[in-house]
Amino acid sequence: MVAGLAGCQNSEPRWNVLVLVPDTVRADHFSLNGYERPTTPYLEKLARESTNFTQAITVAPRTWQSFSSILTGVYPPRHGVRVIFDHPIREGVPNMAEILKPKGYETRAFESDGMYFLRRMTAERGFEQFVEPASLSPRNTDAVVVAAIEKYVLREAHEPFLGFARLIGSHWPYWDGDWADVYDNCPDCSHDFNAGDYGVVEDRDHGGQKLTNAAAHRRVIFSPPPAPPILRHMIAHYDSEIRYFDQLTEGLVERMREKGVLERTILVITSDHGESFGEHGYMQHGPRVDEPVMRVPLLIRLPEGHPARKPGGVVKQLVRVVDILPTILDALGMPIPEGLDGISLLPAMQGTPPPDLWAYGESGESFMELDADLHYPGVRGKHRMIRTDDRKFILVPRPEGDRKSLFDLATDPQELHDVASAQPGDVQKLDSLLTPIMVADRNPKPERKLTDAEMESLRALGYVD
Repeated sequence: MVAGLAGCQNSEPRWNVLVLVPDTVRADHFSLNGYERPTTPYLEKLARESTNFTQAITVAPRTWQSFSSILTGVYPPRHGVRVIFDHPIREGVPNMAEILKPKGYETRAFESDGMYFLRRMTAERGFEQFVEPASLSPRNTDAVVVAAIEKYVLREAHEPFLGFARLIGSHWPYWDGDWADVYDNCPDCSHDFNAGDYGVVEDRDHGGQKLTNAAAHRRVIFSPPPAPPILRHMIAHYDSEIRYFDQLTEGLVERMREKGVLERTILVITSDHGESFGEHGYMQHGPRVDEPVMRVPLLIRLPEGHPARKPGGVVKQLVRVVDILPTILDALGMPIPEGLDGISLLPAMQGTPPPDLWAYGESGESFMELDADLHYPGVRGKHRMIRTDDRKFILVPRPEGDRKSLFDLATDPQELHDVASAQPGDVQKLDSLLTPIMVADRNPKPERKLTDAEMESLRALGYVD
């Protein structure tokens, strides 16, 4: 805990907390972080009042795993949520709302699609109300949800509050935004990249997803990227959605400033994961742990009266989304629970460089019959990652022995050259960090019932008769 904050536990002011998490936003598409398109002009202004963490790493390129880690401050093996449509966060692993509610906080979650993810992954623990599509009108959009957030945070006599929002953000399909044609004027471009679906349904019997249309899933995830003009226009649509989020954020935050609520509120803006546009052999997100899907934005603004406030900071060292919860608690002057994987970033926000941190990450759920780089079902089949400031170690389970890769991000930020054979010492060092996680996580049984195609794959490999 930062010196001087302990006294805030039983004294005023009691800061509010607002966490905005637009889905599927990669950090390098923020103009705040140097992107060539002006996608975040308002956030660039807000950053002058905040701390911008330019190398924030998520835990997985899937919503359930990553949101659960943002809420709990622990990695997926600890909170137990490993796939989309998984069972809830384990009992005994408190989420942000469960910690703040007993302290007198009004807790409300907001979500802008019809999936009810936050309600389900938390098992409705901690949050007093979930504002979701069923309670919104006229239709389910980020704009409607942000309007609901504004109405909530500007109400009278309800502080302190925790507002936690999952917005649809830049998730596929990349619908038209006001800036798509400004960014890339291509009237003859095909928009077929927005057609189709994932070809999966929720597997209610075993958890996770069940493949119902292999061709549809292969098309949206594992097909090669479209021709360069179409890919460029696709990315323009993606970027326009980031610009739209920036505009919505401006309206919300400036209204909070006008009404005096902003200066009583800790504001956090981040994302659950990024997006791939074919850089590593797939589109969108899920099956890999490369930088486009694992590096996310992170902006934290403390109120003007907060004793730890030092605005305009830029932290370039590695931090993790599991650090968000302990940072909020430290900023509130509350004790940080023992056993979290994250640490408080408050010292870094005051100018003290963070310690040399490393980040654990794992891939999402994939399907053996479609993914050429997945050779085991269940938890064991995930790609695993250990990421430091300038190194990334990736372990891919394979029947002939785990494949271990190493990338020097300082000289190879695109992760094109595996240097594992040339740097065995670094491989051994990072593998030693991953080994305890892998050992504790090994599960001889698959976490869901295998499909016929998966069973046939295991027979071919000699694992089953």
